[in-house]
Amino acid sequence: MYLVEPIPEDNTGLQEAVAAHDAALAARNAMTVRSGTPETIAAHRRVNAAHAAVRAAHTTYFELNRWQMAAYRQAMAMAIVEYRADPANLYKRLQLMESQNKICGVLGRITPKEAEPECARAARFMNATVLEPTNAGYRGYLAGQYSEMGQAYDSLASRPSVSRADARSFQQAALDMYRRSSEIWTDLRDRRLVNPTDTARVSAAALAVSRAEAALNAPGSRSDRPSP
Repeated sequence: MYLVEPIPEDNTGLQEAVAAHDAALAARNAMTVRSGTPETIAAHRRVNAAHAAVRAAHTTYFELNRWQMAAYRQAMAMAIVEYRADPANLYKRLQLMESQNKICGVLGRITPKEAEPECARAARFMNATVLEPTNAGYRGYLAGQYSEMGQAYDSLASRPSVSRADARSFQQAALDMYRRSSEIWTDLRDRRLVNPTDTARVSAAALAVSRAEAALNAPGSRSDRPSP
């Protein structure tokens, strides 16, 4: 089944529906009996039912994301009020940061064209966050937020509708986010402040940097070619 945008990885329902539709369509097209027979009529009905299931899964997914968007915007509005009343409170700052990042991620899935300014604003807010070097808990949380932001930029870069110039810009932004995450985890490790349950995050952050660098510099990649 032809889709303009790739199916998001988190939308397993739509993935399964499309696979079932394609299987029903292939089975119908492979039939050698003449049309109008009970067999071909049943095959057509299976294709139509599978197509309806795809439409339902697609609608449900985007309705869910729009519901999430409304919830995140409401949460951000509350977080902004609380943060402005006490800007020195790190907990309130991190709450606002999380809301901004969630909005960036959802917009990247449902309306990519609107995501870039929201993601850029969230990134600036994160970059302006200053934490004590020994504040392992909050710094680890910040590293996780940087990693999620990197994933959001990766998602934007992979959209077929994105120009090569924009894809490169998004990949560069993703690399910057992954590097910031890795730098935090590496520093916490060197200070011996990494919780044993978070040890794997140090190597995972470094691996994310390596993958982002490889994607950005890969010959023949979308971002490696000049824009027309």
